Amino acid sequence: MPRARWIAVTATLLVLSCASCTDNAVPRSSSSSHTTTASSPRAPSSSPIAPSTPSTSTVPPYLAKYSSEERKAYAEAVAAYDHFADEQAKILAVGKATPQAKRYYKKYSGDWLTYWNVLRKREADGIQIEGRGQTIRVRPTRIKLGDDGSGSVELRVCGISKGVKVFQNGKPIRQPKPTPKIVNVSLFRLADETWWRVFLERVGPSC
Repeated sequence: MPRARWIAVTATLLVLSCASCTDNAVPRSSSSSHTTTASSPRAPSSSPIAPSTPSTSTVPPYLAKYSSEERKAYAEAVAAYDHFADEQAKILAVGKATPQAKRYYKKYSGDWLTYWNVLRKREADGIQIEGRGQTIRVRPTRIKLGDDGSGSVELRVCGISKGVKVFQNGKPIRQPKPTPKIVNVSLFRLADETWWRVFLERVGPSC
C-alpha cells in the first residue's frame, strides 16, 4: 500500500469519538485491521454514553434482552472506550512513543504491545494525527459477565472521522472525504481489576 494511502486509511480508523454520540436510541440517564486504531471520545455528564444503567422504563429495544448487570457493564464499557479514545487522541497528537504512553497502554489495553509498536512506527515516520471523529451510534453485539467480576463486551460503533488532520514531518497530508464506517470494538475486565481494557478495534464496512 502506498504511504500516502496508508496514512489516510489509518486516520479513518483512529478517530471515532463517543463524545459526539447523536443517536437518540443510545441509553440515556439523568446523571460513547487488528488493533491499529487510536483516538476516540469524551463524555459529558449528559452524554448518551454516561456509565449508568438505564431504568426498566427507559431500556431501548436493543438492550431489552440483557439483564440490569449486563446493561451496567455495557454502559461502563462504552464509557471506558470513550476515555481510551480521548487519551489516544492526545497520544497521537504528540506522535511520540513516550514512557507515559507506554504505561497507559499497559494498563488500559489488552494488547498493549501492538498499540505501542504502531505508535513507535508512526513516530519513526513522523506522523501526527490531530482531531477526533464523531460517533453516530453504538450498539452492543455481545455482553458476557463472570461470577468472579470478570467480563467482556463487544461493541459495534458507527462513526465518521470528520475534522481529522494528519501531518508527516510537520506537513499536512490531504485526506479523502470521510464516510461513516463500522468499527467493531472488544473490551474486557479482569476479575482482579475494576477497569475495562480495550482489546481490539477492527474496521468494517460503511454504516
